[in-house]
Amino acid sequence: MAGTVYRVKQGDTIVRIADDHHFRSWEAIWEHEKNAGLRTRRPNPHVLAPDDELFIPDKDVRQFACSTDRRHTFRLRSMLQFIDVKLHDEEGRPLAGRAYELAYDGKRLRNATDAEGAIRERVPMDVTSVEATVWLTDGDPEQKMTWTLQLGHLDPIDTVPGAKKRLANLGYEHGPFDDELDDATVRGLHEFQRDHDLPVTGKLDDATKAKLQSEHDHHAEVPG
Repeated sequence: MAGTVYRVKQGDTIVRIADDHHFRSWEAIWEHEKNAGLRTRRPNPHVLAPDDELFIPDKDVRQFACSTDRRHTFRLRSMLQFIDVKLHDEEGRPLAGRAYELAYDGKRLRNATDAEGAIRERVPMDVTSVEATVWLTDGDPEQKMTWTLQLGHLDPIDTVPGAKKRLANLGYEHGPFDDELDDATVRGLHEFQRDHDLPVTGKLDDATKAKLQSEHDHHAEVPG
């Protein structure tokens, strides 16, 4: 069976990989039988780790029988990439109806968060970084927060960088996004465990990883 093996890099997403290989659907890659092992390790196809190996099959060639004396229209499915982020205050309440601006590639997109405090926007496939600004108080231009969204940079929960990034996004202390479980990250884990009634060990045990994932991932940026 022909095809190639692609080694995932930091910042890759299954959507962007499929688009780069000229597929019209990322599922055609992800659901291939040779990716069964990767699917077991990575239940969420949108959260891959650097050095994961993804099999890229050859594309199927489809043939259509058409009469030559008529005009025919073929519609091709386009790959889409979305930002989907939910914003909450320190008490866990959604920041609903707040004006926001997304800036990327010299463009600015303005809208307001929905009732769940969510920002949901489609962005071009080649966008990998977006500057997001949210105004916390209507009519006060100074009451705002700005941060950078790195699309495709969330690592799986079973990696130390994946845990650190989730702690960071949830507002807890953390160290550099490397493989070291440093003192700052341990302090962040202690606080997270206390807040969620878990044994305060400072360790990335299974219960802590599961809670980090459940608290974070349904609020996180998900390309689609």
